[in-house]
Amino acid sequence: MAWAGLVAGTLPFSLTHGFIALGVMGAVWVLLYPRLLLDWASLALPAATLGLPQILYFLASSGTVKSIKFAPMWQEEPLSDPLSYFNFLGPQSLIFWPVTLGLFPIVGLLAFLFLCTNKHKFQWAAGFLAVWVVASFVQFQPWALDNIKILYVAHFGISCAIAALLERAFRSKRWWIRIPMSLIALAVFLLLILSGLLGNIREGQTHYQYFDQNDRDMAHWARQHTDKDDLFFAAPFHAHPIPCLAGRGLMMGYVGWLSSHGYNYGEREQDWKKIAAGESNAPELLEKYHISYAVVGWEEQYTHPPVNGNYFVDTFPSVFKNAKHQVFDVRDAKRVAMQKKRTEEARRREERMTEEKERMTEQIEEEEAEKKRIEEEEAEKKRIEEEEAEKKRIEEEE
Repeated sequence: MAWAGLVAGTLPFSLTHGFIALGVMGAVWVLLYPRLLLDWASLALPAATLGLPQILYFLASSGTVKSIKFAPMWQEEPLSDPLSYFNFLGPQSLIFWPVTLGLFPIVGLLAFLFLCTNKHKFQWAAGFLAVWVVASFVQFQPWALDNIKILYVAHFGISCAIAALLERAFRSKRWWIRIPMSLIALAVFLLLILSGLLGNIREGQTHYQYFDQNDRDMAHWARQHTDKDDLFFAAPFHAHPIPCLAGRGLMMGYVGWLSSHGYNYGEREQDWKKIAAGESNAPELLEKYHISYAVVGWEEQYTHPPVNGNYFVDTFPSVFKNAKHQVFDVRDAKRVAMQKKRTEEARRREERMTEEKERMTEQIEEEEAEKKRIEEEEAEKKRIEEEEAEKKRIEEEE
């Protein structure tokens, strides 16, 4: 049992939901097998010694503990009123599992009733039934459907109980009972596996491509030219080639996993969006999170908001580019941004000087044109006066 306890102690990191299920089953089996208390203790001691530090780390590094609450799966909204805790066993609770899983819970209940005839088998199966009940009423993570991972363990035990029930139908000594019962058992068996069989057939005919040659080329470049501790700014996509193929970290990972593990990522997400939009403080944020490289590619165009590729193209040097991705070196983000700012200011100064020069030239031209106009007016006036004087002189001579 001690060796089993050592293996169980590794579960919090490797299979967290399995550890929760094992804890529930262990509690039930301790109550049902009190004579084996010393054996249970030899299992629990190494499991707790190894597992407790891992659990404390989980509780300290995420908000998972805050999400543990009483939340029946058939409730559309969490129960906020304590008095409503006594009203959760409504009609929905009776039809939820049959509607969700079809025959499985009904046949599973019959199997447990069948196992009541054998004390030891029933005690073994009671641990799995307890896991099912606990997972149906208690939510352990922010995303309620993560409880399915606990139900997998209960599903295994209930499936074994159903198998024992169906197998019993084939062992009747009277053939007129054995034949119809065998046919019924076979039909029930086929119905129980039908949805899984159809799902596997569909998956076998469906083609998913996570990565293509462009993704592999970028990942190969990243492994060859970047340090393993370098951080990338890229789309928070669960199948991004940088973390999946190159083994490099991202500024912010897949939001669905951050949320389901209870991490407070609100501020980081807002900063990610500011960098993506290329706002004025983007260089400072890149420095704040120690980002070494930024990726602008296919995934980054489908984020919300989409990454402003023009900002990175105009601001940072490109170090890798193919048909799908482009990588920029942002390690000197602040210096590059300041240099760009100085270049932009110099360009604006030159534009202002050019505009001022053009304005002064236009002013001089306007002044010269005005002066020429005045001179022409004065010359015209003088000519008119001379003509009138000449005309007057002629009249006087006549």
